[in-house]
Amino acid sequence: MSDEIKNTSESSIWDEVDETPKAEAEVAEQEAPAPEAEAIVEAEVAEATVEAEAPEEAEEETIPDEDINIEEDIPKEKKPVKAEEDKDDKKKKNFFALVINDIKNFKTLDKKLKIMYFVFVVAAVIFAISAGYLISYQVRIAKERKAWQELVDSKIVVIDADSIGLDAMVDNMALAAQEKEEEEEEKDILPEYLPFYEQNNDMVGWIRLDGTVIDYPVMHTPDYVDEDGIIGQKYIHRDFNGEESTSGAIFIDFRCTMDPRSDNLILYGHHMRNGTMFKAIMNYEKKEFYEEHKIIEFDTLYEKGEYEVFSAFRDRIYNSTDTNYKFYYFIDSETKEDFDYNIENLCSKSLYDTGIVPEYGDDIIMLVTCAYHTNEGRFVVCARKIKDEETE
Repeated sequence: MSDEIKNTSESSIWDEVDETPKAEAEVAEQEAPAPEAEAIVEAEVAEATVEAEAPEEAEEETIPDEDINIEEDIPKEKKPVKAEEDKDDKKKKNFFALVINDIKNFKTLDKKLKIMYFVFVVAAVIFAISAGYLISYQVRIAKERKAWQELVDSKIVVIDADSIGLDAMVDNMALAAQEKEEEEEEKDILPEYLPFYEQNNDMVGWIRLDGTVIDYPVMHTPDYVDEDGIIGQKYIHRDFNGEESTSGAIFIDFRCTMDPRSDNLILYGHHMRNGTMFKAIMNYEKKEFYEEHKIIEFDTLYEKGEYEVFSAFRDRIYNSTDTNYKFYYFIDSETKEDFDYNIENLCSKSLYDTGIVPEYGDDIIMLVTCAYHTNEGRFVVCARKIKDEETE
């Protein structure tokens, strides 16, 4: 019995031991997934992992600048430039439409709007008139300047023609002048000035200032009286050809005489903003300019002349009752004392000392133009003729 008990005990013990692993194995076998299922699960997990990580990688990825298309990235409805332009166009159209509507219904507008439109129209008319006048003025001045330049160029041509031996042409002109005028003295007119005298007998000379635009014929009409009774100012608003001109021409005071010659010849010329006529003499305000332009050339029809500047000053036209020295009264001097008195006053007015004092018997010219330092202001340059013996 003991052996049976022993056998029984041993077998039961082993049975319990064997059953436990077996049971666990069965459970594990039941709970453990099959190999195919495990592979599927791993694939799903890997796919899920890739999907989860993909956005993060995409965010870190950079796109090269050259691959960026700004036009495609910005939605059309968010482009502001064209929208603003369209908006401005609409405003303009609406504004003009409003103005046109107001014009059509002008009678129904309130008083303030009517005044506003009236002021606008008046301003527009004034602007148009002013612009038209300014343009026409500039065009006229340009034409006048061109005409003077052509006149000067023609003088040069005549001189050149004479220098290359075309004396016959000059002689023919002299003969023609002799036929028109009975005076024999015309044969002595300098060849370069004869054609101009032929064109206009009011010409009595030519003035030139080296380094400036001053290179003009000089006119003299002592017998001319205009409709207002003013004497000798025919060329104040006429060009060399006698045509109406804003610039006018250089002319000599009607009180002066050419034969016999007055002690002082007063030459007038406009102060033109475009630099023509006598504006250039304003440069004599500075002594530096005087130092480089001491000589003024003034030729009569019959002889050439060089004049040295001895005084330049600002002055004005005075009332007849004023006791101030009046430079424009100096034409002729009956005595040496009278001459010296005028020269002393002219020198004392000078802006700087030239060291030159004319003597009794010297021929004087006086260039006068308008100045704007005072009412009726004038700028004056005085010069004495250099005598032949002084140049020898």
